[in-house]
Amino acid sequence: ELNSKNMMDIRRDDDTRVTNVNLLNTYMNTYVQRLKTRELAEAVVDSLSAEELQDFLMPYVVPESERPIDAEEPDSAGLMMKYALTVDRGEDDGSQLIRLVISHPNAAMAQRLANAYVDGFINYIASLRSTSTSEASDFLGRQVKLLRDELEEAETELQEFRWEHNLFTLQQDKGIVVERLRRLSDAETNASIRLLEAESRVEQIEKAQNDLDRLLEIPFIGGLTNINSIYNQLNELKRERQALDATYLKRHPRVLENEASQQSVSAALALSVEHACKQVESECSAIRFELSILDQKTSQAEQAVLDTERSLLVYKRQERSVENLHRMLDLLSTRYNETNIAQKIDLNNVRVLNRARLPSTSNALSRVQVLAGALFLGGVFLVGVPLGIELLDNRLSSFADIEFYSGKPLLGDLRFFPKKDIRELSQAVLRNDEDLVESFRLIYTNLRLKNNLGEETLSILVTSSLPSEGKSVVSSNLAGIFSSHGYKVLLVDCDLRRSTLQSAFEKNNDLGLLSWYKEAVHLDDPTGDKELAMLLGIVAINGNLSLLPSGGTSSHATEVLGDRKVAKLFERLKAKYDVVIYDTAPVGLFSDATLVAEYADTCVFVARQYHATRSKVRNSISLMEHTNAAVLGVVFNGIKNVPAAVGYGNHSRNHYGAGYEKNRKKYKGYYDQAS
Repeated sequence: ELNSKNMMDIRRDDDTRVTNVNLLNTYMNTYVQRLKTRELAEAVVDSLSAEELQDFLMPYVVPESERPIDAEEPDSAGLMMKYALTVDRGEDDGSQLIRLVISHPNAAMAQRLANAYVDGFINYIASLRSTSTSEASDFLGRQVKLLRDELEEAETELQEFRWEHNLFTLQQDKGIVVERLRRLSDAETNASIRLLEAESRVEQIEKAQNDLDRLLEIPFIGGLTNINSIYNQLNELKRERQALDATYLKRHPRVLENEASQQSVSAALALSVEHACKQVESECSAIRFELSILDQKTSQAEQAVLDTERSLLVYKRQERSVENLHRMLDLLSTRYNETNIAQKIDLNNVRVLNRARLPSTSNALSRVQVLAGALFLGGVFLVGVPLGIELLDNRLSSFADIEFYSGKPLLGDLRFFPKKDIRELSQAVLRNDEDLVESFRLIYTNLRLKNNLGEETLSILVTSSLPSEGKSVVSSNLAGIFSSHGYKVLLVDCDLRRSTLQSAFEKNNDLGLLSWYKEAVHLDDPTGDKELAMLLGIVAINGNLSLLPSGGTSSHATEVLGDRKVAKLFERLKAKYDVVIYDTAPVGLFSDATLVAEYADTCVFVARQYHATRSKVRNSISLMEHTNAAVLGVVFNGIKNVPAAVGYGNHSRNHYGAGYEKNRKKYKGYYDQAS
C-alpha cells in the first residue's frame, strides 16, 4: 500500500488573524472536518476520468464485468473516505499545518487523489469564503440603512421632547423649586416643634381640671402680667380681711365691703384664667392649621420636583439611546467598508506547502511483520500479564504461597461459602455439613500424625494474622471433630477483644473467663469441678464438647491473660479435659496469642485467601515461633479462586489440587456407599 502526502499551510489575513490559541484550534479543527466531508469526496470523484475511477475502485470492489446486472453502483466517495483518506494536524497544537494522506496500492493513483483532494479543498474554501463575504456585505449594508433611519427618527423625537417640556430652562426651574422645598421643610419642622409645645400646655391645663389654684401654678398662666396683678390684689384683700376680722364684727360695713371686693376680684381672676386657657387652645389650633397648609405646599413642591426629575430622566434616556445608535452606526459602517474591501481582494488563505509526489516505497506491513507482532503481543498477554499481577499482588493466594512464605506445612484447606452464616460455618462438623466436614477430618488426621494423642492432654492455640480470617470457625470445628472422635474437649474463647464463639453456638455470654476473673475467686478455695464450671459459665455443646465463653469484652486483655490466676485456671482445666482449644485474638495485631501460648502445646495458624499479605503472615508466624506453642501448620481458609489456589500446570495439580477433583458429582456412587 502506497501513501501520497500533501501539506497545507493555513494563514489568516492580518485583519482577521487568530490571536487566541483556542480560537486557532477551532479554525484548524473545522478545516480538518471539512476535508473529511462527503461533499468534498464526491467532488474529487467527479474530477476523475472513467479510467481513473476504475483504477481507484479496483482494490475495493469486483470489476464491472464480473458484477451482476442488478448490482448497485459502488459508493466511490464512501470507499475513498473509509479506506484511502487520512487527515490530521501537525504535531504542535499551535501549528497551522494540515497533513492529508491518501493510501492506495497504485502509486500514481495515490498521487493523483492527493493533489485532487487539495485542489478541490482550496477551491471549496475560496468559494465558501467568497459566498460568505458577499452575504456578509449585503447583510451589513441593509443593517447600516436600517440603523441610519432609526437614528434620524430618534433624534427627531429627542428634539420634540425638549421643545414640549421646555428643557432649555428646566435646570434653573429645578433649582428654584428645590430651594422652595427646603424652606417649606424648615417651616414645617418649626411649626411641628411649636405644636408640640402648645399641645404640652393644653395637656397641663386639662390635668388642672378647672382648679383655679392648680391653674395659677402653671407658669404660662400664673405668670401672665394681668393675672398676676389680679392675683396679688386678691391676696391683698384677703390680708385686709384678716385685719378687719380682728377689729370688727362680720356685719360691719368695712367687712362687707371687703367681702364684696374679694368676690369681684375672684371673678375677674377666674375670667382672666379662662381667657388665658382659651388663648392657649386657640394657639394650638392655629398651629395645626398652619401645619396643614405647609404640608399641602410641601406636597406641591415635591410633585414639582418629581415632575422635573421625571422629564429630565426621560430626556437623558432618550439622549443615551441616540448616542448608542451613533456608536453602532459608526461600527457597522466601518465593518461594512472593510467587508467591501475584503470582497475585492484574494480571499484564499490556504496554500499548498508540499504537493504530493509519486511514492516509491510501501508502508503496508509484511506477513512476517504481522506474524511477529502477533506472537509478541500473545507472549505479553500470556506471560507478562500474569507475572505482572503476581508481582503487584503480594497477598496469599495459593497453596504454594502457604508453604513457601510461612515455612509451615499445609494442614488443610476450606472453600468459601458466602451463603452460610457464622452459625452454620462454626457448627459444620456438629451438623455433619458435607461441604466442610471432610476438610476438618483431613485437618484432624494431619494433627494426629504430628502429635501424640495418647494419655497426655493436648492443648491447641488457634490464631491468625488479621481479623475475619476464620480462626473462630476453625477452632469451633476442630473442637467438634476431636469430640466426635471420643475426646473430651473444652473450647476456650480467649478473644477478649471481640468474642464470637457464644454467638456461633447461640449461648449466653454473661458468665465466662472475664466474669470469673473480676469476681476474684481464688483457685486455692475448696471449690469442686462442678462449682468451678458454674462460676466460669462453662456450657455443654454436646456429650464431649464444652465451651468456656469470654464473659464479655475488655481492652485490658493482656493483663487478664498474663495473670498467674488465669495460668492456674488453665492448668486445672487441662487436667480435666483431653483436648483444650484456645481461640485467640489475631497475633498480627495483638500480643494476646503470645501470652496464651504459654498454656498451649502447639499452634494452628489460619490464613484466608487474598486477605493477609505474605510478609504479614510470615511475621505473625515468626512471633509464634518464639513462644512455647510453635506453629504446627496452616489452615488455608475462604478459598474463592480455586485455580489460583491450586496453581497452574499438571505438576501443580498433582501436588496440591488432587482433592478438588474429588467432587461429589464425579464420585457420587462412592460417597453414597460410604454414607
